[in-house]
Amino acid sequence: MNVKVLVTDLTHGGEVLVRRYAELGHEVTALDIYRTPMDHGAVEACGARVLLEAPEERFDLAVSPIHCPDGFIGDATFDRRLTYHQAVGELISPSGRWVEVTGVRGKTSTCHLTSHLLTGMGLRVLKLTSSGLELHDGGWKVLKDKVSIAPTTLLEVDPMGIDYDVAVMEVSLGGSGKADLGVITNVGDGYAIAGGTRTAFEAKLQMLAGDGKRLVPEDELEMWAEHRSDLLTHRDELIVDGYRLGERTRVRYRDSEVELDGSYLVPSYLKSMSCALAIVDALDLSRDEALRHLSTFRGVRGRGEVHPREGGFLIRERNPGVSAASIDHLLTSLERYGVDDAVLALEPVNRKVCEKLVLDDVAEVLASHRVPGFLLDRHGKEHPALPPIEELSELDGHEVIVHCTKEGYL
Repeated sequence: MNVKVLVTDLTHGGEVLVRRYAELGHEVTALDIYRTPMDHGAVEACGARVLLEAPEERFDLAVSPIHCPDGFIGDATFDRRLTYHQAVGELISPSGRWVEVTGVRGKTSTCHLTSHLLTGMGLRVLKLTSSGLELHDGGWKVLKDKVSIAPTTLLEVDPMGIDYDVAVMEVSLGGSGKADLGVITNVGDGYAIAGGTRTAFEAKLQMLAGDGKRLVPEDELEMWAEHRSDLLTHRDELIVDGYRLGERTRVRYRDSEVELDGSYLVPSYLKSMSCALAIVDALDLSRDEALRHLSTFRGVRGRGEVHPREGGFLIRERNPGVSAASIDHLLTSLERYGVDDAVLALEPVNRKVCEKLVLDDVAEVLASHRVPGFLLDRHGKEHPALPPIEELSELDGHEVIVHCTKEGYL
């Protein structure tokens, strides 16, 4: 049956949906509502019509990202409407055990930690994060780097014919409803999206759809339980026996102990570790075996890396999620080590990222922690509270230099 489909956003993975609907023989109109510089030729080549504004027409189906303001639909009308997450859920048929992870903070770290524990058990793991799409079968192989974690990426992964035991998929703002296990790391205060017309909480509710198991934070259970009654929960369960920067850290988990590596900021990973162990439980795998493999985890590249340097340490944070909130979290973690001479250099690289870096908010966070901040003056950014520097070496002499780079892809 031919369906007349309106796809409203090409910037956040909409071109993947356009191609899939066109392959199914549907009549597709695509809106480039954000007018992001891109070549429309590839979209038009599959038979789709590309417009900059919604036409005054009737459609059988309208598909929009959950964060897209309704106003972009314009004068178009429709019989049925889906979010990108819901559309993906109707179009994919995953094989193997399929785990999806979303949340405001910690979803990337949780995916990496979970994958590390599962591969330690000898499982073949397919992992999708903002770092890329990777397969572990005796060792990690990068299948595609710099990928989007928009839900439509799942449409590209699903038909690839990859042989795996467990897929661990990071997804922004919700889930497809097709996961055997859907995980919400946290939602916090549920920040506004869609031009202030919806919240992140409403978006992440999509993770509760479907028949599989669903795992949510225990301290947020009340808000989620109103929408689904059979939820599993995770909570902070690792207890630390003192912090020493750059050294191994002993932690207790229930009746067991394990030593964690000193190559990353342990406090910034504790919640993700507890969540990863809860995921292992939910998959009916050995928690004790997983706990042993925590000792060999060496952090996620670009997230709280600890590098010894002459006279102190360099902390590296380089990922799309760098924000005032993430810097606050990082500095709070650093304070656990008793560091009283830290300085931060911020490098806001201009690349394709969803969440923009608000320098006023960063300056407020730095002031609250009494940490001096500087802008690496390589990309034309300026701020009165963040003096420019040209090289990190200008900050030599401090016990800890924190170097944060905001970069990445959607």
